[in-house]
Amino acid sequence: MKQKTVTQIQARLSEIAQEQNQFEQRDFDAELLEVMNSGGDVDQLEQKQLEDERQARRLRVEKQALELELPVAKQREGLAELETLKRDCEGDASLIAEQVDIINKAFDKDIKPALERLCQIEAKRYSALSRASTLTKQCGIQSSIVSCFGVLDSRRLKAIQEYIHAGREPESGTTFVTNGRFIEDLD
Repeated sequence: MKQKTVTQIQARLSEIAQEQNQFEQRDFDAELLEVMNSGGDVDQLEQKQLEDERQARRLRVEKQALELELPVAKQREGLAELETLKRDCEGDASLIAEQVDIINKAFDKDIKPALERLCQIEAKRYSALSRASTLTKQCGIQSSIVSCFGVLDSRRLKAIQEYIHAGREPESGTTFVTNGRFIEDLD
């Protein structure tokens, strides 16, 4: 039997199942009785029934062979697809390294100083909030001025965080699951 694809094997198994079902629905004795009662050629019918039984036996054996071949074909096709995936990903380390260089340069030049400045502003606002809260309590001041010192968010910054975290909650931790392999460690 020549090598067949998983799809071809499954299609042929389906065809065999239909043919076997049709064969099992037949009543050979009823066919013989009908030919005898009608005065037909019994020998010809018996010859046809023998041929049909021989064909049914061949189908059973073919089905067994195909059922044995199916897992082998699945493995063969799976290995071929894995090799294709592997080839498609071979140059990714250098492509990732290029993008990391671009991101790292942009981070060091613009983003890191901006983040440091944001942290300074947030620390100043938190300190001001803490002092304002203390002053209102100590001095008995009834004022809503304390609300002027809370955290200020930016929708644009939130959008960047969501993009970086690819739909994860910004507080959920790492953005990527790693297997411990880093491009910097590859040869």
